[in-house]
Amino acid sequence: MGKFVCYTCKKEGHVITNCPSVTKENLAIENVTIDVDQNAKYFKETRLMGIWNYVGFVTRADTIIEQCQVGTKASEDNIDDLKKLIGDYSDCFALNLSELGRARDFEMHMELVTNKIVTHRPYGLAYSERVRVQKQIDELKKAGIVEESISDFASPIVVVKKTGEERICV
Repeated sequence: MGKFVCYTCKKEGHVITNCPSVTKENLAIENVTIDVDQNAKYFKETRLMGIWNYVGFVTRADTIIEQCQVGTKASEDNIDDLKKLIGDYSDCFALNLSELGRARDFEMHMELVTNKIVTHRPYGLAYSERVRVQKQIDELKKAGIVEESISDFASPIVVVKKTGEERICV
């Protein structure tokens, strides 16, 4: 498991429970909405700090679970167990491109069947599509996922709609 990251100060090495920047006075608990019925087994202790710690910890798991499809036959206990599991390993999930990361210090060698260079011409895109594609490429570059290269090998991209938004595929 990776290093812990505090959801309050965003620094590594600790969680909100022992964050030096959090005190009981600056918790801003009035902005937190909690569905106590759904999460009753977690809220047996009603200490303010305990609830705040739970909310700070689970918010990420809830966000992750909202993006998953959980079977309709799953019981409340199954869903609670899943939330706890996701919460325990929430650092393994990326909620956006900047959290995705990449494998570093890794080299890959590809043996080609022939020495022939594989090049395909790009598919035509309308101007509006090119603008959206360039925006996605810029986001991928900013997140450090892709980088510009000069290569004889080339593959066209295809724009597909997935979950209502357009994505590029190579």
